[in-house]
Amino acid sequence: MLKVLVKAPALSMSGYGEQARFLLESLKDRKDIDLYLIDIPWGKSNQIYDRSENFLWMKKLITKTAICHAQDKNMTYDMSLQVTIPNEWERIAPVNIGYTAGIECDRVSPYWIQKGNEMSKIITISEHSKNVYKDTKYEVLNEDDQLIDLLHLKTPIEVVNYSTRNTSPSENFSLDLQTNFNFLTVAQFGPRKNLPILVESFIKEFHDNKDVGLVVKTHVINPSISDKVRSRRVIRNLTEKYPDRKCKIYLLHGEMTEQQMCSLYRHPKIKAFTTTTHGEGFGLPIFEAACNGLPVVAPNWSGHMDFLSYPDPKKKKEKLFREIPCYLDRVHESAVWETVIENGSMWAHVKESDVMLALRDLYKSHNRFRRKAKKLKEHVLRDFDEKVIFKKMNEAIFNDSTQEQETPDVHRIKEEAMMIESPKQRAAFLKEAMDNISSQADKLELLKDSFSNKTAYVLSCGPS
Repeated sequence: MLKVLVKAPALSMSGYGEQARFLLESLKDRKDIDLYLIDIPWGKSNQIYDRSENFLWMKKLITKTAICHAQDKNMTYDMSLQVTIPNEWERIAPVNIGYTAGIECDRVSPYWIQKGNEMSKIITISEHSKNVYKDTKYEVLNEDDQLIDLLHLKTPIEVVNYSTRNTSPSENFSLDLQTNFNFLTVAQFGPRKNLPILVESFIKEFHDNKDVGLVVKTHVINPSISDKVRSRRVIRNLTEKYPDRKCKIYLLHGEMTEQQMCSLYRHPKIKAFTTTTHGEGFGLPIFEAACNGLPVVAPNWSGHMDFLSYPDPKKKKEKLFREIPCYLDRVHESAVWETVIENGSMWAHVKESDVMLALRDLYKSHNRFRRKAKKLKEHVLRDFDEKVIFKKMNEAIFNDSTQEQETPDVHRIKEEAMMIESPKQRAAFLKEAMDNISSQADKLELLKDSFSNKTAYVLSCGPS
């Protein structure tokens, strides 16, 4: 039986937490693996806590893993599945699979490429994330600006989207909305989600319409009371510029169950879902809105494009949402995150006038977009069905293409190199050996003391 370790923020109330729980659920019924779980934190996010069957099952896995490690500090696994950003991937087992939400901009960090090349395989959640990871390349130049190498991903990478969930509405959910036509947005209040332009565009478009509202389900850091005060403050800073507005802005804050979120999407006064996001790895709230039949207004770029169009093989994909035109421009310096979102990266930007036009179009032609939303719902419920996606996930993990990753015998290579007397020939031998080694640590170990007492010149040390 295969011993499989999942290292993930399984109990985190975050996007990566959702991703971890999705992975675990897809593996739950397998009888041919012995599953272990190390729960890791994710930023400042809170942890989920309920008494559901899946929650108790995860807690048992965590306890089982902790006990096994306490009894055997040298415990080994046949395979590791690591659900986190690539910065945190490591070699734990003979086969290591990195499972990442990917990236919301147009390139990945050089460090992601280096860490990715240490994995046996990478799984990500959208074609956007896959293509950005696969297509990012960095030139390595020498002191004469001559190209001597190209840093790029060599590890196989595969897409497994999220699946739909069979969730029923909450029987006790209530939401007092004074307006009859309401847009909904669900997003953390941070740079990437670009909420300020959505709020201000909405107010400018519906300033004098007392029957239109925008429900903002958000938080800044976590669902705490102090965060609610902070969230109210940042929204008030936007709305107080328009003291005479008649349209409504509603703040929805705090933890909500899957059933309560389902009720929110299906509320009779919630008429559409809207976002002005700079970019998505996948866009889970957008996906959930589509699953529940809400018309969607969104920029036409990044991960959510995987499911917002109808894949008709006989003709061009039919877009089943009201797209907001966008253009790529630099990420604001406040969103730069060293070794994750690099300075100089680009993501989607929208113009206020285009957002206003899109909201107006959906409001005035709501019946037309409801028909599109109905078709979109049928598409996602069929093509992203849980059984279909769980099957894809298991195939991605356990198919024959995931071979045991061969660990280079650095000690043996070094012994052979030291038998070569000529420094120039020794360098050529080491260069050829290093071309087949992906780990920077292994490369440095190979070079360490390899030219002791010899005159050597370092022409380039590359991007790292």
